[in-house]
Amino acid sequence: MERACATARPAGLRGPAATGSRRRPAKVAARPERRGSDDVASAHARKRESRFGGAAGTGLRVLAGLAGVHLGLSQLWLGELRPARAIETTSTAAGAVGRGQKERNESGGLEKDRKSYVIRVGSLRGSASPRWLQGFRSYMRENSRYQNVNARLYLRRKVGQGYEDLQDFKLGKVKGRKAKKRCSDDLTTLGDAWLESAIQGGCVQPIIGAELTEWWSHMPEKCKSLVSRDRSGRPGQGGGRGASSSYVWGVPYKWGCLCMLVRQDKLDTLQSSGSGFVLGDWQDLWHPSLKGKIAIPNSPRLLVELTLRSMGKAEVRGESEVREFRDKLQRLRGQVKTFSTEDALKSMKSQQTESELSEQVYVTVDWSHNLLPFSGKSNKLRAYVPNSGTLLTADCWCIPHYALPSSSTGTIVDKWLSYTTSGIGGPAGGDLDERRSTGLKRGSADIALLAKLEREAAERREAGQVEATAAEGLALLDSESLWTPPCEAIERSNFVSNASNTIFKPL
Repeated sequence: MERACATARPAGLRGPAATGSRRRPAKVAARPERRGSDDVASAHARKRESRFGGAAGTGLRVLAGLAGVHLGLSQLWLGELRPARAIETTSTAAGAVGRGQKERNESGGLEKDRKSYVIRVGSLRGSASPRWLQGFRSYMRENSRYQNVNARLYLRRKVGQGYEDLQDFKLGKVKGRKAKKRCSDDLTTLGDAWLESAIQGGCVQPIIGAELTEWWSHMPEKCKSLVSRDRSGRPGQGGGRGASSSYVWGVPYKWGCLCMLVRQDKLDTLQSSGSGFVLGDWQDLWHPSLKGKIAIPNSPRLLVELTLRSMGKAEVRGESEVREFRDKLQRLRGQVKTFSTEDALKSMKSQQTESELSEQVYVTVDWSHNLLPFSGKSNKLRAYVPNSGTLLTADCWCIPHYALPSSSTGTIVDKWLSYTTSGIGGPAGGDLDERRSTGLKRGSADIALLAKLEREAAERREAGQVEATAAEGLALLDSESLWTPPCEAIERSNFVSNASNTIFKPL
């Protein structure tokens, strides 16, 4: 009875009204129609599928993806698949071009990519220009879809340090933070003297499809022959996929040449002494009048090339030629006063005091980047290049073996190669204006100048303007010649051949 009284309510009072408070009218929701048992079962099934089926499907897809990655890594480890060992530039990779041109805006141009990208470039002091950095940023905005690209230039002080870093990283001598600091470049500078060793040691990657790029079509023919080699570093025969196939291993962007720096006052006195000596070619370095008056770098490679050029040969064959070569090489050594051109230059540029070397060294033979900066420091010094031709040298952009290829990196690397080889960022202003060009005054010049001289020589040869007597004498490098050798002399010049290393080994 008590329980019934406690739970029962009067018929006129319901809920809050029993306490005297006003109740708001409740919203009456539309009652759904009653569904049959089949409809309810179907709804529950769909609910379970939506709650568990989607997650299960996603889980299965994730597991399948992980299994595929694991299989791919296993195949890579077992050698069934080989990772790409070369960065394909966007000029040649159809996939990268397609990705770069997949969408166009209303103005008809490429869709702009405003993400931040960085390209790391390792080079040598005096080789790459720091002003290229800002110019390249503007160049990318105007000539690509990438609007925010920064190039970071890391300059090394020591010649050959780039190759040493690559070799140390390859051999595992550099690890941890040092490896990240020294060996994280997308591009690095290598001199042509180190190119063969870097290829043999696996320190650099070939640039697949370089022959189809725009910058390759403007490259001088001498430079194309320099960087086209097989996987052993020797000049390749081209075609096919065999060991003798030719690949492009670098992109020359700076060049220089072998020069003579002479004490003009001493040389004039010697030539007017009645001995009949006149300095006009490389072979005159063997003249008895210059015995003990020559300075040459301590480079066996350079001595071999000078001896071969004096013989008019690229290589020697047969016992008689080998004997002649050995004899001339020994006599050239006897002509040299010192194998330290640095000490000789310091003495030769002195105008106030005369040292022992400045009194005895009349001719210094070395590369333009070592000699020409000194030529303007004394009115007694003159820089010459024989009209018969000389030896060339070049700094090349190479792709390190640890560089990881990607579509964006390939595009930016391709644009960097175009920018630094076209003369746009050089002192010539892109059009190689003679009034602005400084030639080899600073020791090296953009590769675009070498291409220009090569074209001029070909045009003069086709027009029949090249004379046989033009190969005689010396060409003066000064302000009147814009510090540039004649195009005929450049045509008769060549890069240091592999034959020099082969010949010198058995000596």
